[in-house]
This record gives sequence, C-alpha cells and structure tokens, in this order.
Amino acid sequence: VEVPGFEAEDIDVNYEGGVLSVVGAHSTQHEDEGKTYHVRERSFERFTRSFSLPETVKADDIDAHVEDGVLTVVLPKAADAKSKRISVKSKK
Repeated sequence: VEVPGFEAEDIDVNYEGGVLSVVGAHSTQHEDEGKTYHVRERSFERFTRSFSLPETVKADDIDAHVEDGVLTVVLPKAADAKSKRISVKSKK
C-alpha cells in the first residue's frame, strides 16, 4: 500500500474474521510568516482499505512494516495450505 507522508505510528493493521483492514490517519500543519502576512495551513488525511483473505493465512505470523512511503504486509500461509507438486506418471 502506498502511504506517502505516513509514519508507522499513523497506521493500524488489523486482521479479524478473514478480513485484513489497514487504516491510516495523520495531520500536518504548516506555518509561514512574512513581514506583512501570516499563513497557517492544516490538513488531515485518512484512508481505510479492507481485504478479504482466505482462511489459510496464519494470523499469528502476519508482519507489517513501512519504509519510504510504502506499507508492506506479509501474510504467510499455513503449511498444509501450500501447493504440492504432483508428478505425472505414464501407464506404459
């Protein structure tokens, strides 16, 4: 998830009932003072994203980190949910 301007403390990641929710909120304030003027700007940004996930996700091992404005969430599968290669045999 691209989250430019957000820090780790601005983002909440929650997994419940097969749904992963990502919520981010932060505010900024800018002040500029000149000889004849004074400007004060405030902005508030908030986003929410939800994703339905298969039941094979190991909820206890979910990991999330933010770096350079990108939130990465790692969702490991349970060992029994991983695909298995099956060899094809000839009947000759």
